[in-house]
Amino acid sequence: MALKGQIQEAQRAGNVSIYFASQLANLTDKSSTFDQLTRIETELAEKRSRFKDNDPLITRLERMRLALVQYINQQTIALLNGELDLAKANLQSLNRPKEIVSRHRELTQQALRDEATLVNLQNQYQQVQLEQAREGDPWELISTPRVLENPVSPNKKRSLALGLLGGFVLGAGGALVMDRRSGRVFSENELEASLPGQRLQTITSIERVQLMQSVELLANGPLQQFSCIAIVPVGSIKQSLFNEFCSTLEQNLKSKHVVIDEDLSATRDCDTQVLVASPGASTREELTLLREQLSLQNAPVAGWILLNPKASAA
Repeated sequence: MALKGQIQEAQRAGNVSIYFASQLANLTDKSSTFDQLTRIETELAEKRSRFKDNDPLITRLERMRLALVQYINQQTIALLNGELDLAKANLQSLNRPKEIVSRHRELTQQALRDEATLVNLQNQYQQVQLEQAREGDPWELISTPRVLENPVSPNKKRSLALGLLGGFVLGAGGALVMDRRSGRVFSENELEASLPGQRLQTITSIERVQLMQSVELLANGPLQQFSCIAIVPVGSIKQSLFNEFCSTLEQNLKSKHVVIDEDLSATRDCDTQVLVASPGASTREELTLLREQLSLQNAPVAGWILLNPKASAA
């Protein structure tokens, strides 16, 4: 239908105007004809600028232009007719007789039925093979099974007990090794053996009420007879714990002079000295050096106090 429309458009154009068919641009060779037309139109425009329209030269150029336009349109129509014939031939070649189409459809349906039948037979054959394989036992019992009274698997309770025991031993051993390597003294018995004098008191709580009771017993007991008392920290005691103890002790010893210093040269003139120790606050070398300094100082030592608030938490 498009080719027929183009042919009609070219026929209506006649020799008045040129009809261009874009799809035929590569199929035709009109360059020479268009060149002639271009030269005639150029010459016609040039002549019209100098002569009148009824001039014989202009009339001859007009006839030549119309002839060329008509020739180009006729050539275009001929090519379009050729394209139309070719399209009709292709369309006719695509048409198949009804007998052939019917036979093709019949054969296609038969092939699909045969393929479905083949798939069904293959599935049935595989099912038969599976049933045949199930007839015989794939294994053979060569001995009578024996069931043990106790399971072979590990005893969970025994494993748990051994794990806890092993963890405790390893932890204790590791703690002892770390203790020996660090050199700090955590044992109360070792502190008691290393410090001079007797243990006056063990303070296991820094709560205000309990701490007041412990310090009050200490102030009204072993320290009551002294007027100038020196408090000497042993090692690096936790500062907040030591300050709380010292402030509470000073409150209970209002009428007495209290000197708090770790320098033994500053505490030698006091009536007595009280050492304050804590687990892990001092090393063995520090305790040995303290005993030597106290021996050289030759000043009285009332005893020592153990600050161990973790004991109550444990």
